[in-house]
Amino acid sequence: MDTMLSPDKNYPFGKVKIKTPKALQGGTYCANLEINGGPVIIQTPSCKTKDGIHKTVKQIYCDLLMNKDDSEFLEWLETFQETVKSLILENSSNWFHDETSLDEIEYNWNDSIRTRKDYYLIRSFVHQPKGINKISLQIYDTDENQLNIEQVKNDKKVICILEIIGLKFSSNSFNLEICLRQMMVINKKPIFNKCLIKLDSKIENGENTEKNQSKSEIYMEENLENDIVHIEENNNQENNNQEKEILEKEILEKEILEKEILEKEILEKEILEKEILEKEILEKEILEKEILEKEILEKEIKEKALVKTNNLEEIELNVQEDDPIKLREAKEVYLDIYNVAREKAKKAKNEAIKAYLEAKRIKELYMLDIIDSSSEEDEEEDEED
Repeated sequence: MDTMLSPDKNYPFGKVKIKTPKALQGGTYCANLEINGGPVIIQTPSCKTKDGIHKTVKQIYCDLLMNKDDSEFLEWLETFQETVKSLILENSSNWFHDETSLDEIEYNWNDSIRTRKDYYLIRSFVHQPKGINKISLQIYDTDENQLNIEQVKNDKKVICILEIIGLKFSSNSFNLEICLRQMMVINKKPIFNKCLIKLDSKIENGENTEKNQSKSEIYMEENLENDIVHIEENNNQENNNQEKEILEKEILEKEILEKEILEKEILEKEILEKEILEKEILEKEILEKEILEKEILEKEIKEKALVKTNNLEEIELNVQEDDPIKLREAKEVYLDIYNVAREKAKKAKNEAIKAYLEAKRIKELYMLDIIDSSSEEDEEEDEED
């Protein structure tokens, strides 16, 4: 059965079937589509290309340019996409670990129709077999002469044969794989390259009338041809202006976004540097306070130990006879005080090392090359410690 059907409202969408997905490179999968046991092949209406056929290192593609006059074909493609979404939903329990919903499919769906201000773009790809320096696309003109991809210009209308190979998807996207199989470039045939005037020898009396009518017809046809040329030129100019405006808008939005990101990064950097500086100052004050307290305590202990008095005082100790009495030596008391102070100093040193490492990480993260000499000396002293 012929699988090349007209893309209109009578298309049998209910006969579209989807195959089991096959794994591709990079975590992507492809599920082939078919109708009546064969590939899904359609013929597009007469349209133009955005910029001919593009050839890059990895792929060859062509953006077909449709307008509002092609509403029937666009509606068909929309309905076909909805059909494929329904097929994904039906097979989700077999394809995925967790069943997906229609809302999730809609969210991750990449539409095959890209809408612009007053036109639509449909991207199609050209298959190029690996290891063979030849593409599978066949291009003809209206006289069935074979052309190459460089001869496809954006000012010429074309008719294409497309094959919707299947559904290509990954963990976060779904899209149709549309392949461009054949293309016909429509040549404009000149109307006035031969004489169009008809003479009727049987009518003698109306000879002048016929000549006048022929002249009128020729004049009307010339005006019509000129109008068509002007309309096409205006459309091309308008499309180019619209594309330029869109490009300028995208560049402006990108510059604004980059400026906002840069300002945000600078502000965050300043806030972080301020917080680190405040933390260092606070830690330094705490350390100085602890050292001062330690010095005062040691001084008091020394003064207490050296106090001499001429008065003798009698001290009565109430001690149980069974409990042994043991006096601590002064050396043990000083050792405890020293250990406490040493532990505080260790904690302060660890905090300082942490602050230094955090500052070094910020320096490397934001590539801060300009540092004052005092900061460099501090870093060298910390590394020596």
